[in-house]
Amino acid sequence: MKKYHLLLGLCFAALLSCQQKNQKTASKENPLQYVDPMIGTGFHGHTFPGAVVPSGMVQLSPDTRINGWDACSGYHHSDSTILGFSHTHLSGTGIGDMGDFLVLPYTGSEKEKMLAFYQKKNQTASPGYYRVKMDNGVLAELTTTTRAGIHRYSFPENEDRKVLFDISHVLQITWGGRNLNAQAELVDEYTIKGSRISTGWAADDRMHFYARF
Repeated sequence: MKKYHLLLGLCFAALLSCQQKNQKTASKENPLQYVDPMIGTGFHGHTFPGAVVPSGMVQLSPDTRINGWDACSGYHHSDSTILGFSHTHLSGTGIGDMGDFLVLPYTGSEKEKMLAFYQKKNQTASPGYYRVKMDNGVLAELTTTTRAGIHRYSFPENEDRKVLFDISHVLQITWGGRNLNAQAELVDEYTIKGSRISTGWAADDRMHFYARF
């Protein structure tokens, strides 16, 4: 009987040692490497690939379409166009809304600014980070904090550097989404502030922004 208890004790000690070793190995691994923000962006998944942190107030992501069932998150994997990058999105819902404060970097004439084309091979996404190089040569990189969206744009050499800032942009116009009031103020040569009121799935949705370049 004593031998049995001794053997059981040794087995338990060995098991505990293995478990501690596995925990140490697991703690060195970063679980975020297994996250793919592109999952659900196709078919009817209604997710977005942009940058967001847990419980974050900002969901910074590209908008590729604004109307219809597959525009609930503002993005669909089958699209090859980008309208811009807006700061609020819903993920995995059966109805669309938000899309507040759209920003689009561009070059060329004013007539070309409303739309950018891109290829899937030039797009990458990881937790908290989104990157795309558009066909016009502009590289856009996005990330967020809990309360702010951060954009970085790299333009081709010898090209005009322009940024469209659309405060009236809204998702799901055909489902009742619309801008009720929008206003902006140029604070100084680096800063814009403003607000907008929209309606849609969320009625009387009031948003405010303070953007610094």
